[in-house]
Amino acid sequence: MPGRPVSPLKIIGIGCLVAGLVTVCLIFFLGAGLFKMVTGFFSKVELTTGPPSRPQSIPDGYAIEGDQVLFTRNSNFFGNWMPGRVPLEGADAKTFQKMEDGDYGKDARRVYHEAAFMPGADPASFKALGSGFAGDAAHMYYDGKVIEGAKPLDAASFRILSQAGSRASDKNHVYDGGFIVEGADPASYELIRDGLVARDKNDYYCVSFDNNPSRHCPMHVHMASFKLAIPMDPPIPGENPWDNLWERIWAADDHQYYVGRKGFPIADPTTFKVLQFGYAMDARHVYFVDQVLADADPATFQIVSPDHEQKYVNWSWSFARYGKDATHVFYKGSILAGADAPTFTVENERVFRDKNHRYQEGRVRTEP
Repeated sequence: MPGRPVSPLKIIGIGCLVAGLVTVCLIFFLGAGLFKMVTGFFSKVELTTGPPSRPQSIPDGYAIEGDQVLFTRNSNFFGNWMPGRVPLEGADAKTFQKMEDGDYGKDARRVYHEAAFMPGADPASFKALGSGFAGDAAHMYYDGKVIEGAKPLDAASFRILSQAGSRASDKNHVYDGGFIVEGADPASYELIRDGLVARDKNDYYCVSFDNNPSRHCPMHVHMASFKLAIPMDPPIPGENPWDNLWERIWAADDHQYYVGRKGFPIADPTTFKVLQFGYAMDARHVYFVDQVLADADPATFQIVSPDHEQKYVNWSWSFARYGKDATHVFYKGSILAGADAPTFTVENERVFRDKNHRYQEGRVRTEP
């Protein structure tokens, strides 16, 4: 006897039930796997609401537990402490000692930077010098790595020049982190202007913070006529004028002006002067950073900036790069199309205006 046909709704219901069961199973197994992974991770981490207990602790990262030496780097994670504790491979707990720079340690046979063994470093002569620097009878080191080309440590003459910038010198070299400042004279070398500029008896050096060995190299200036030329008046509240040297004309000599560490020719050195916000001028040209503004008239050119009585707390470098002459307004060295030079002025810390428009960062502002 033929069976009764199955209702389509019943087929759909059975299908949904099967799909639901499959989904529940997948969630269960995936959740179990995730739970196992998380609990496995935290089972290896000592998680407390305060600094971890460290038996026989040695401050600043190193600790001895039984016959093991550990390096601990604490980091705050949502209000709790998650110490990463790493054993030092091959370290001898009986002779291990933490050095003055807390990221270096040594035992009778080996030297370590944090938890990493330093192959070739000599424990007997090794000295930690501070700010990541160290040395022994054969090498100089920075953050545990050999400084290529450096002569062996001369501890008597070594000095830290900048804690923040990791610059130092000894009788042999000037160091910028893990690099030698080629050509620098250690005896006369000094940092000026918050460490962004340096000089010695032979040259000036403009320092950048990118990680390459040419970042701190001689500029080959004309020392007899070289002058620092950052204009300081009127100041921008809260701004260090020595920031952004790669966008400013910050120095000049009788041949060139300087943006960052690069020099650009000057047409008339006797009348050259640095203005504000990347502009400069002489009797023949107006300059913006690395450009000569061919359309600008040096006889009538001026910077458009607030006067001494206006205290614009939000006034900043990006809003302030306007200049004008009798016929043109310039923003970042380019002509601001349609702007009316005679009436162009400051409205507030962000907005400029003329008789026709209001402007913000070189564009016509349409909103109120």
